[in-house]
Amino acid sequence: MEIQKYFEEFKQELENKNLYKNCGSRERITRQLSELIKFLSSYKEEWKNEAESDDIVFKIINYLVTLKDRNGLYYSGALIQYYIYNMKIFLNWLQRKRYIEKNPADGKTHKSYREAIDKRIKERREKKLEQNYNKISEEKQFEFFVEHLKKYYQLREQQQMLRSAEQLNKFIKEKKIETITEEEIKNLIFSISTLSLIKARFIEESTIQDIFRKMRIYSNWLYDEGYIKKDALYPVTREKVKKYLTELKEEKQPLKERYYGIKEILRAYDKYLKSELKHYGDYKKSMNDLKFYIRFLLPENKTLYTADKETAEKFKKHVLNYEYLPKQYYSENFISERINRVKRFYDWFVFKNYVKENPFKGFKIRKYKKSISLICKQRKKNLSYKETVPEQFKELFEKIISYESTLNLSKGTEKNHMRGYCFYLMYLDKTGVKDIKEAEEETITDYQMYLKKFKKREGKFLSLNTHARHLVALKIMYAYLWRLKYVERDLSAYIKLPKGGRGLPTSGMTDKEVDKLITAREPETPLEIRNRAILETFYSTGVRANELMNMKIGEVNFQDGFVKVSVPKGGIKYQRVIPIGREALYWIKRYLEEVREEYNSMSNRGCRHAVTNSKTDYLFLNRYGGKIGQTAILGIVKSYLMKSKLQKNVVTHSFRVSCATEMLKNNAGIKFIQSQLGHTSIQSTERYLRLVPIDLKKIHAETHPREVKYKKE
Repeated sequence: MEIQKYFEEFKQELENKNLYKNCGSRERITRQLSELIKFLSSYKEEWKNEAESDDIVFKIINYLVTLKDRNGLYYSGALIQYYIYNMKIFLNWLQRKRYIEKNPADGKTHKSYREAIDKRIKERREKKLEQNYNKISEEKQFEFFVEHLKKYYQLREQQQMLRSAEQLNKFIKEKKIETITEEEIKNLIFSISTLSLIKARFIEESTIQDIFRKMRIYSNWLYDEGYIKKDALYPVTREKVKKYLTELKEEKQPLKERYYGIKEILRAYDKYLKSELKHYGDYKKSMNDLKFYIRFLLPENKTLYTADKETAEKFKKHVLNYEYLPKQYYSENFISERINRVKRFYDWFVFKNYVKENPFKGFKIRKYKKSISLICKQRKKNLSYKETVPEQFKELFEKIISYESTLNLSKGTEKNHMRGYCFYLMYLDKTGVKDIKEAEEETITDYQMYLKKFKKREGKFLSLNTHARHLVALKIMYAYLWRLKYVERDLSAYIKLPKGGRGLPTSGMTDKEVDKLITAREPETPLEIRNRAILETFYSTGVRANELMNMKIGEVNFQDGFVKVSVPKGGIKYQRVIPIGREALYWIKRYLEEVREEYNSMSNRGCRHAVTNSKTDYLFLNRYGGKIGQTAILGIVKSYLMKSKLQKNVVTHSFRVSCATEMLKNNAGIKFIQSQLGHTSIQSTERYLRLVPIDLKKIHAETHPREVKYKKE
């Protein structure tokens, strides 16, 4: 069409003559004129007559007033005026090229056009008000807004817009948006700035601006559709939001009157995290990272109060180059998250008026992760235990591992042995021993002293259990070496295990405490239904975490109320079938019917973490469709513990202890408890009797002089 040809020529001339040097202006002109060319093209061959008619501009105004932008909102008066201004430029160009004889816009003022624009917008508004004002409930209005979002926005944007609209409605409560005052808008912006405290961090100013912009879009839509008479949020521009935020900072309360010690700060932050965070894993990482940062500050002669931007930069380098084992570094994800969690701590520290400035202010996790990605990739990947074995011992190590693989040991046992072997062989290399045959009784004694004094990188000694496991592995290794004729003497006889003894079992809970913990979260989501089923199974059966995670669907007998433990501690010869209660079966059944199929199908959804097999028989799955792990199970227990606010150190094993002790209280036989728990020795079960000294209490009350005296009185 002729008009389209002229428009292409106009665009080319704009480009060649470099008119409107601001590229954004050229793009805006061509974009807006495209809409107007579309309007003129509707007249086909008569376009020229229309372009020269005196009322063409007013016809265009009538047309533009009906159009909506990419957000689904009607064009504003200012935007329409821009369109008309650019239309005048194009009409002038057409006249100069003699494609039209006259320019109907000549002699017309911007004021006259603006008056016409305002008049048409007012007419449209009055019509909408007549149709919708006070005619539809707020709930129905929100439903229409949801439909509007589906039409104009992608799924992620829809969710963000809905959250912002819901936050606005929650803030104004019973009021209407049109009645909000300037002071209330300030309070609204302040409430936005504290929203993310739920996740123990603050949001950036740009994010606050974005949330408020989405609220403005919602308010603007209500105004456009005639549901409200006044758009109170429209006059609040980005500049005004920035001004309000500055005023809020200036109104901030003074700093605390005294300095607080590290223990006091840690206690306060610990309490804060427990009250705000939902998942134990997030809480644990936040506290660990803060303690790591505090240890970094000590040699720098800095405190949480005196740390500055320079300290923050040094800490970034420290984390980046930190070796948690020789030549083993953290990933870019771990490094970035650790720094970000320290930044979140300082957000809280500033908000609570301990200090004025956050030394990590401006840290952008995505940008930083990208900046260190190449460095992290160039480093050698984390070494396996086998790769840490000194070169001169590798052949020997491989033969021991090969021999041990024929013994049908559990994977956990093999892993513990492997760690112990590696630790000892690295010690030999460190002390200059090049051949295993060079080791003597004195070497064993020195190694035991080395284990006693050994400190991990965070400054902690090895636990008694780890110490003992390394020595047990060493005894076994020398027994293998002697059997395989690698050494002339079996030095395992010289290895003395540290005395620890078996004290009382892990602290358990009473039945009321278990109930309080299990019911701390309402099972409203699929994840919480699965978690409830896990906790009920723990308490009902008393199984270990490893036994629960390896349960399979077919091993649960719903009809008779039994479950098979097919992967017990000690290997398959200790498999057992034990009773499981009705409450646990109810939640397992509900989990299977409502949740598990969805988790099992995760592998077919292209999920980055999904398992490769499309189906699995394991009973309890993680959210990626694979078998749930022990760390995840502990996280579930700890998350429920945080919510319940029980003042106990509860772990997964606590449910096993609770199951046994509560049954003992109700007169269950010790042999039955032994079968239920899967103990190979009755002595292991008798430890639980020490937690329930009912008979001892009875005899004490009847025979102790003081108790007899009170009884007589």
